[in-house]
Amino acid sequence: MLENEYREKLIKSLLACGLPQELAEETACEKSLWFLYRNKWTSEDSAFWNFNDKLQQAADYLKISKGQYLCAALTHPQLFYQSLESIKFNVEGAAELLDIPAHRYIEAALKRPSLLSLSPQMVYEHFVALKKAQENGHIVSNDLMSDILNNPITLVYSAKNTTLRDFHATMFDRKRTLGDFFRKKTKSQVENEIFECLTQEFQAGASVFLDQARELHAQGILSRLPMFEMTAAPA
Repeated sequence: MLENEYREKLIKSLLACGLPQELAEETACEKSLWFLYRNKWTSEDSAFWNFNDKLQQAADYLKISKGQYLCAALTHPQLFYQSLESIKFNVEGAAELLDIPAHRYIEAALKRPSLLSLSPQMVYEHFVALKKAQENGHIVSNDLMSDILNNPITLVYSAKNTTLRDFHATMFDRKRTLGDFFRKKTKSQVENEIFECLTQEFQAGASVFLDQARELHAQGILSRLPMFEMTAAPA
């Protein structure tokens, strides 16, 4: 299938969901809808194109209207082609690992639709990292699970991102609410402050955090280490 043919097929499938022409054309440009094309996994008669049926099936399973699910898909276009089986697996698997009723996970996922596409294991890894940050005293919460479900974007952030911020909080002895743990600084700002602290530590002839930073770098959590001058630290 040629690129133009694929785009027209996308628009036709989106129109069948009830989208107006202009919005269908705009949505057809979303990168996530071109993933299968780039990997040559689609054909003219593929079940991939049954967007409308998939929306209705998923809406019925989630016990919401098709219109509500359509709104969720517009914020996370992968839902247009994600199968009901995949959504059920992700919802029920994540709920089981988090030890919560499926309906509570669904409520959170409808606030942050990308959760419907995350694997249960990935969601659980994200939760474990948040739990560890709480246990380390860096996330202040009397009921972490409820706070997460009320602010579900925190469950989307990768475990590496959370672990990096947990390390940053250790260095600067900071405690924050769950929302502020991510909201106060970007990941880039967090890393820059870590590098500055490590450099100051090196210049002072100390190495309190350097070994842990090296370990996080080896795990791909810290993107780089400071390039220290090959000179003796000041006395």
